Amino acid sequence: MAGEAQLMRESLEDGWRALTRIEESIRLADTKAGFVLAGTGILGSLAVRVLPADSRWSGHPWQAGFALAGLVLVCAAGLVALWVFSPQRTPWPPGSILYFEHIAERYHSPAAFGADLLPVLDDPERLLRELADQIWAISGISRRKHHRVRLAIAGLGVALLLTGVAAVLSRT
Repeated sequence: MAGEAQLMRESLEDGWRALTRIEESIRLADTKAGFVLAGTGILGSLAVRVLPADSRWSGHPWQAGFALAGLVLVCAAGLVALWVFSPQRTPWPPGSILYFEHIAERYHSPAAFGADLLPVLDDPERLLRELADQIWAISGISRRKHHRVRLAIAGLGVALLLTGVAAVLSRT
């Protein structure tokens, strides 16, 4: 019996650690998106600077084309990076005792929430199921955020190449 209790306690600790790691991966995706946004601001201003003047576009079509393509990709990368910050929801039936939105929707007083939370905390198997559900839900959120960050970084990288070519062409 003592061995089972110890095993359950270790399982719960592992569950909380897994949940924490996934939450950290979400913060990492948000941080990366913030850096991409900073990069889009810098690269966007450079792309605008290497655009030829309106009267010179016909004489420098390649420079104008590369600069415009770079600027479009910079804007797209910025929009995708902003998309990372949009609220994420996983289709999940309401009722989780651990998910903040379900708690806020369902409980209008701390006493009501506490009355439902305490039995879950006293039942390690039920708490472990709740943890598993929460881990599953936020894993999907983390996956989507990291996918969007990869798209934004790729767009920013290609924009950097295009803008660099336009900058080189502006010197010739």
